Amino acid sequence: MNAMNTANAASAGEVSVTFVNVDAEKTVLGAILQGGEAALDELTERDFFRPEHRAMFRAAQELRREGQAIDLMTLGNRLAERQELEASGGAAYLLECFRCVPTLANSRSYIGIVRECARRRELRQMLQTAAGNIGQQNADQVVDELLSSLRGLSVGPASWMDFQEIMSRTFDHLDGVANGKIQTISTGLADLDAVFGLRKGEVTTIAAGPGQGKSAMAWHIGRTAAQRGFRVALISLEMSEEQYGMRALSSLTGIPMERIVSARGLTAEQWTAIGDAMNAARLPFCVTTRISTVEQARREAMRMEKLDLLIVDYIQIMDTVRRIDNEHLRISAITRQLKALSRELNIPIIMLSQFKRLPAGQRPTLNDLKESGSIENDSDNVILLYKPQGPYDENIPGPYAGWYEQAEAREQRFLLLEVAKQRMGKVRTVAAVFDPARMRFYTPKAENRRNGSAEN
Repeated sequence: MNAMNTANAASAGEVSVTFVNVDAEKTVLGAILQGGEAALDELTERDFFRPEHRAMFRAAQELRREGQAIDLMTLGNRLAERQELEASGGAAYLLECFRCVPTLANSRSYIGIVRECARRRELRQMLQTAAGNIGQQNADQVVDELLSSLRGLSVGPASWMDFQEIMSRTFDHLDGVANGKIQTISTGLADLDAVFGLRKGEVTTIAAGPGQGKSAMAWHIGRTAAQRGFRVALISLEMSEEQYGMRALSSLTGIPMERIVSARGLTAEQWTAIGDAMNAARLPFCVTTRISTVEQARREAMRMEKLDLLIVDYIQIMDTVRRIDNEHLRISAITRQLKALSRELNIPIIMLSQFKRLPAGQRPTLNDLKESGSIENDSDNVILLYKPQGPYDENIPGPYAGWYEQAEAREQRFLLLEVAKQRMGKVRTVAAVFDPARMRFYTPKAENRRNGSAEN
């Protein structure tokens, strides 16, 4: 440690040189005075430790915004106008900073040192704040707030992107998707994929009444994504891991659920099929039933090394560590945090939701979502899953004519999937068939629709 840094550290209350490098700050300011303005783009006033350095940097930013030159005279005059010149060490200190610069070619190295020290100070403050909150707040709250702060520190300060750069990135993304270089997450239902997409940073709500198949649909989408190599995590607050395992075996083998649950009536061929399914089930798909709060969900998701899709089953029975008596505000706190999480991790999140109790045969709308205000507002997309009133229900799109009766004949369920809200597309209605005995969803192929036969 040189004498100058030691003296400055001592005068600042014994701040370690690990957190402050006065020489680097002076060199950066000197580089600005010599015409090297990169620091004005890459640093902020808060990155400087000494108050006089902050004042000098702030004055330099003002001069650049006004289109004026930045040199010893203009910067000294601006500081004098603000009555900050003497507090900043006077003209002599400006000259000292000017002379500190060995070469402008190394200015980015000096900028990096200043930024690194600033981030270390910010990290130390975060940890000290978290330590001070222990004992005053719920431990989950302390951890959640600390993780959020750390996430912000890792991302760095907000930055502006030129519109040309935005368009260039957009074109590269579209080109990648068109050429197959970028894989998109499929729902596993061809007709739904044709009108809707699971996009990064978006929250999609799938809503249905009790027993209508929303959990089975969540499993179907998750399994499809995992089979294509995407890492999927499913938080279940309604079923156990074993129940999901049985559903998975039924879906993968085609063996009815009741046969798998009883187990004793399985044939040798069915046991072989189960064994084959076990070997095929090595997918990047994990399930937990031990998360009860949105704060836990956020924390665990952020800890995962890689995550492409998160599914929450279901939103009304998720909780929060915050003490909120009003049910609407409780749901709002949960959906708002899940929306923020999707943006932070840049992944799609699927929230399952229930409808309010509806009269028999009534077509659901967005207003029928439980606590619909917050769920609808925080969702980029909403899909309403429901069974039509009958084969002649006016809500059944024309291409699906006749499929209601065929599904009923097979003891399956013909369901409408109404994309009632879509931020990046139109609202549409498509259909799918749900086989509750085998926990399967499928979309009949177009040619089979025309000739009247169904295909799994």
